[in-house]
Amino acid sequence: MSAATALRGVRLDRRVLLRLLEPAALVLLLAVLPLESVLVIATQVVIPPYIVALPLLALVALASARSLRELVPPRVLTISLLAWISVTALSLVMWVVQRPPNIHLAAGYGTVRASALRGPLQLAITLAFLAALPLVLALARRRLGLAVGCFVGAAALVALYGIYQVVANRIGLPFENISNDPLVVGRAIPGWRGLLRPYSTFGEPSPLAAYLLGPMTIALTLAVWSPSRRARMAAAIAAAVMFSTFVLTLSTGAWLALPVDFAIVVAVLVQRRAWRSLAVIPFAAVAVVVVTLAPLLSLTPQATTSVGVSAPSQSRPHATSSTKPQRSSLVGSITRVPGTIVRRIRDSIDSGRAGPRLEIQRYQLHLWEAHPVLGVGIGAADLYTAHKLHQSSLPSTYGVWFGVLSETGTAGFVALLLVVGVFAATCARTLRARPNSPWFPVITGALAGVIGELVAYFWFYERIPAHLWALMGLGVLATWRAQLEAPA
Repeated sequence: MSAATALRGVRLDRRVLLRLLEPAALVLLLAVLPLESVLVIATQVVIPPYIVALPLLALVALASARSLRELVPPRVLTISLLAWISVTALSLVMWVVQRPPNIHLAAGYGTVRASALRGPLQLAITLAFLAALPLVLALARRRLGLAVGCFVGAAALVALYGIYQVVANRIGLPFENISNDPLVVGRAIPGWRGLLRPYSTFGEPSPLAAYLLGPMTIALTLAVWSPSRRARMAAAIAAAVMFSTFVLTLSTGAWLALPVDFAIVVAVLVQRRAWRSLAVIPFAAVAVVVVTLAPLLSLTPQATTSVGVSAPSQSRPHATSSTKPQRSSLVGSITRVPGTIVRRIRDSIDSGRAGPRLEIQRYQLHLWEAHPVLGVGIGAADLYTAHKLHQSSLPSTYGVWFGVLSETGTAGFVALLLVVGVFAATCARTLRARPNSPWFPVITGALAGVIGELVAYFWFYERIPAHLWALMGLGVLATWRAQLEAPA
C-alpha cells in the first residue's frame, strides 16, 4: 500500500471520527449549560461540568473548523466582543492602582481572604462563559437544527424538574437541590404564600426564570412558524411546560422582562400578519397560568412558608412551617389567580424599594461615580459592598448592569452595549431581508430571548451566564444560514 493511500485512509478516519465527535460535543455543550448556576465564590471553587468539558469541546471545535473564520462571529460583532474582553481584562489594573478591602467571610465559607482570588477568578469565569459563543458557532455551524433542538429540549427537561419540585413538595415526595452552587446547598429557598418556588438546576428561582426566557421564546416562535406540523406540536408543548415553570418561579424581575420579550414577538407577528397566532397566544398563556396556579392554590395555606433545600447527601426537604395545606374549591382558586399575581408583583416592588437590594444597587452607582472610567476592577464591587454593608457575607451586585458599571466603568458598559446592539441590529436586519427563511423563528426567538434576559438581569445576577452567549450564538448562526440559503 502506497503512502498516499495510507494518508487518504487516515484522512477518511479523521472525517468519520469528527462526524461522531461534533454532534456529541454539541449535545454535551448545550446539555451542561443549565448546570452552571453561580459555580464559583471567592473562597471556594466548585468545578462545574461546563468548565471541565471546555478543553475537550475546544479541541473538537478546532479540529472540525475548516478555517479560523468558522470559530468567530461576523466581523463587527467580533470587534465589539474583543472590545468587551479588552476592557474587562484592563479593569484588573484597578486592583493594582487601588486594592479593594480584604474580606473574611463567615466561618461556613472558610478563612481565605476574598480579595486574594476575586479579580482574576471572576475574569476567568467571564472568559469561560463567553467561550460558549465561539464553541456554538463552530460546533453548530453544520448542525444548527440539532443545536436548536438540544437547546430547547434541555430547557424543557430543566423546567419539568422544576415542576416536579413543586409537586413533590406538596405531596411529600423526595427531591434534591442538584445545583453546583455552594451558596445554596442546604439553604432555605423562600416560599411565597405557601408556594414553593422551583429552582431546578440553578439553586435559585430567579436565575431559572431568566434562563427559560430564551428557549421558551424560541419554542413559541417554532410553534407558530415551523414548517413541520409535528415540530409545531412539540414546540408548543415545550413552550407550555417552560411557561408553566416560569410562572411558578414567582420571579418578579423575569416577569417584568416578559412583556419586553412578548412585545418583540408581537411586533413580528403583526409584521407577518399572523393574526390567528396573535389571537391564540394570549388565551393560551392565560390558560397555562390558570392551569398551573389554580390547583396549587387550592392546596396551599395562606401563610408564607420557607422550604429548606436538601444537602447533596440528603434526599428529602423539610418545610419550616407546620401549617398543613387545606383544600379549597378549584373554582375559588381560579378566581384567586389574578390577585395572586398582582400581590406577588406588588410585594416584590414594595420590598425592593426599602430592601437591601436597592441599597446595594445605590452603592454600586456610588462606586461607579468614584471610578467612572474603568470602575473598581472586575470582581471587586462585591468586596467594597461587603466591607460597607455586610461584613460577614459577600453579597451579589444584584444586577448585571450595575455590576458592569461599577466594576468595568463606563468603558465596559459601552463595550457591552455595543455587543448587544450589534447582535440586535444583525437579527433585525435579517428579519426584514429574509422574512421567508426557515430560520426566521429561530432568529426571532433568539433576539427576543437575549433582550428579555438582559432586561431580567437588571434586577439580579452577577455575570452574564454561558447560556446567554450560547443563545446569541444560535441567533448569529440562524442569520448566517438565512442569508446563505436565500435564493439568488
